[in-house]
Amino acid sequence: MSPYTIFLYFITYAFMGWCCETTYVSLAKRKFVNRGFMYGPLCPIYGFGALLVLYVLEPFTGYPIIIFALGMIVTSILEYFTSWLMEAIFHIRWWDYSTYKYNIKGRVCLKNSLMFGVLGLVVVYGIHPVVNGVIETIPEYIQITLGAIFLFVFVCDFAFSTLGAINVDRALVEIEKLSDEIQQNGEITRQKITKKLQSMIIKVEKRYNHFKKAYPGLEHNNFQFDRDIIDEVIQKMKEFIK
Repeated sequence: MSPYTIFLYFITYAFMGWCCETTYVSLAKRKFVNRGFMYGPLCPIYGFGALLVLYVLEPFTGYPIIIFALGMIVTSILEYFTSWLMEAIFHIRWWDYSTYKYNIKGRVCLKNSLMFGVLGLVVVYGIHPVVNGVIETIPEYIQITLGAIFLFVFVCDFAFSTLGAINVDRALVEIEKLSDEIQQNGEITRQKITKKLQSMIIKVEKRYNHFKKAYPGLEHNNFQFDRDIIDEVIQKMKEFIK
């Protein structure tokens, strides 16, 4: 199996994962929610999860029960590691399953693991044969071209998304300082809002709003921020900027 074919699988399942996540959350919220860390319609964790199930568990494809059990384990390990890594890098807790029964440090829970096990069965025995059949009909030179295009777009999106998350982290720390002053003094002055912070707010407001909607359980490692206070500070900054 060529690398570009595998990458096309990755992109396909990352897109399918985004569709599932976005549909599920949007229906629950009764409005469209662009779920995911990246700007574009991709959830990389689903792409990696699908590849792990397809290739790591390939020797067990004749045993659905084993695929289900090991699929649960493999994808749960991936989710746990992803949660830990993103928190270590951005100092932000993106999801928290602490309120769910049988969870491990809020990073994974039995409910989701069971769902991942079922999805593993669906991918191995239902979806992948179709995806594989479609991609195999695409000529090799077109696969290489598509792979190169998607790789370029993915790398750019991932880089800008990562930068955006880092800026959100920095902005939240600065906003929290102002939030403390508002709670203590009951007011905020123009002098407190530096040009640097004004610029930062303009840059990160959309990303912060996206993360806030996409990850309702968003928490910062260094402090327990109050969303209402932070939203109030952002609004006042925008008014001062105008």
